[in-house]
Amino acid sequence: MPSKSLNYMLSFSMADSKDIVNLTENKSVDLSHLDEESKKEIHKLIAKQKVELTKKGMEQSIDVDSLRARLNTFGNQVYDVIDKGGSITITNAKDDSIGRTEVIMGNTDEAAKGKLSRSAKGLPDNSKWLIIGGVVVAIIAIFALSGN
Repeated sequence: MPSKSLNYMLSFSMADSKDIVNLTENKSVDLSHLDEESKKEIHKLIAKQKVELTKKGMEQSIDVDSLRARLNTFGNQVYDVIDKGGSITITNAKDDSIGRTEVIMGNTDEAAKGKLSRSAKGLPDNSKWLIIGGVVVAIIAIFALSGN
């Protein structure tokens, strides 16, 4: 069965005449001043855009359902571990059609802080570069202090 938005779009597609194009429930455009070829092109463009809009709505609906399922799963896992006396932190970050969602759940200090680690955010771990930089600075300082 088509979604509400698909039914809405289909109803307006069927309501569109050759000379009137319904853009929204109360907005329409009169095409009577255009030639038949231009009217056909505009109707093709509108049909294509309505299909794209429907597709985007369906993708977002799928992503919302997926988010709901992930949050339920994470919540159940946290509850199960806590119920058994354990400690747990679950972090998750995801970009999809509804935007970026960052989740931290658990009963640890890390979870209580509410901050994602760099790796959980999908950022590179720069700690090795900091160590290498520190070693280079130390070597330079040793040479400078030794007088060479």
